[in-house]
Amino acid sequence: MHRKRLLISAVLLINLACLLVLSTFHVVSKDWSESRKMGQKADQWNKTKNSPPNDRKILILQWHNAVAVGDKVVSRNCIITHNRSRIKEADAIFFTQNRISKEDMPWKYYRRSDQIYVWWARYETPSIIECWKNDLRYIDEGFFNWTQSYRHDADVIVGFSDRGQVLSKLSRGKKVVDDILKNKNKLAIWMVSGCRTRKGQKLRMQYAMELDKAGIKFSRYGYCFNHNESQPRVSGSVVALTEHKFYFAFENSLHCKDYITEKFWQNSLKNGVVPIVWGPTKEDILSVAPLDSFIFAENFESPAELAKYLKFLDENDEEYRKYFKWREDETMTDERMVEMIKERYPNLDVYVNKRETLCDKLLQNNEPKVIQSLTDWYANQEPIECDGRF
Repeated sequence: MHRKRLLISAVLLINLACLLVLSTFHVVSKDWSESRKMGQKADQWNKTKNSPPNDRKILILQWHNAVAVGDKVVSRNCIITHNRSRIKEADAIFFTQNRISKEDMPWKYYRRSDQIYVWWARYETPSIIECWKNDLRYIDEGFFNWTQSYRHDADVIVGFSDRGQVLSKLSRGKKVVDDILKNKNKLAIWMVSGCRTRKGQKLRMQYAMELDKAGIKFSRYGYCFNHNESQPRVSGSVVALTEHKFYFAFENSLHCKDYITEKFWQNSLKNGVVPIVWGPTKEDILSVAPLDSFIFAENFESPAELAKYLKFLDENDEEYRKYFKWREDETMTDERMVEMIKERYPNLDVYVNKRETLCDKLLQNNEPKVIQSLTDWYANQEPIECDGRF
């Protein structure tokens, strides 16, 4: 009986051992199979690198969003992924400036020699990055190859808008302008929610208050004015905006290169309001804006002088209408307007958007460059007044 029990136990142990071996073999086989599939996929993906541009496939890894899943097809040739395990396949690794940390980076020993590391500045000036205490120096020394920014000297330009987009998207013609003007019953408006943290924010608030003292009473919305955020909307436009003649398109930074935001494009031009521009240099705004579409605050010796001019326009409809001349001509093209701007300002470098995306540039790329110092490119080239510190 004892021998029989020992024999049964031995058989059970042998069967259990077989099951463990088979299970382990299945897991290892599955892992090896998945790894082999990933390797084959990477090989197939990378084989397209020497293909003609129309046949190439570009994979961009967005490093900043580790929790996102799945891939997004953005064009026939381009896929964006958040899957970090695909880093060896990726043609480019895309980093967002406010989500970079020393603890969460694929430092140099991860990268392929032909991969492009792209730094995206988002839509912020160096002054706000300084305020966020996001020091760029630890990612200097040749870590990045390309930049993506609103700035016109970036490798990939992603701005808020430009003259060409405005001309192509907005309805135009004499009747359009007639309808815009007949709706005007108030003088000026400002929506602003940043007024404390940066030098540019305080300077623009001071300028607006000087206009108020000079008799320009304006409608006020936003955090800076008792949280007055109630803005009735119709078909995507803010009704409160369209009723006004002027909008304070005051940026939060002074003379930062190419920094012209939605305050000018969306809040003003799209809503049929003449923007009063403060912040950009005159050359920068002339380079991108429709001709004669704005009032440049620095053209005037003081806010009081600007106030006199605004009162004059308020009382003279024909003079005010001149700021919509660019919108009355239905036949106007960006190319023709560029020539008109060059004729009036022969020394101006007029900006023309090539509409080139990151994917487009990757398809054309042969040799990656190296940015030795992101700090020098992004911050040290700016004029001293762009600095947001006090």
